Amino acid sequence: MDEVQLRALLARYEELIGSLEEQRRLLEGSIAEAEDIIRGLEALPEGGGEAMVPLGRGVLLRATLGPRDKVLYYAGSNVYVAHPVQEVIGRLRERIRVLREALDGVNDRLAQLAVEYRSLLSYVRVPAEEAKGPEK
Repeated sequence: MDEVQLRALLARYEELIGSLEEQRRLLEGSIAEAEDIIRGLEALPEGGGEAMVPLGRGVLLRATLGPRDKVLYYAGSNVYVAHPVQEVIGRLRERIRVLREALDGVNDRLAQLAVEYRSLLSYVRVPAEEAKGPEK
């Protein structure tokens, strides 16, 4: 493999690593969001009460809540279904488990690519050092 091909391969590795790092950030964000939702559901008063409901971008709405026996859970295709709070928490925990498995896979692949990248990089550096010749 000549130096041009090697540099092209290194560039491809850099793209893959960047893509996997973005996937890792997205997975970590999804995990954090699900954990926040669980904490929010667990903090809801059992018999209802008042709460601040986030609407987005730092906007909150003071709301009076009924009993926390059921909450609406997104079922897909813009459909929400009422489920018991504990069932929703269970679904969120399962989602976190799946996301963590995916995150582990991404981290493993990143580690593997980093080793391969460093190995390829050594081939680029060694010929450059050899071209200099012996130092005096």
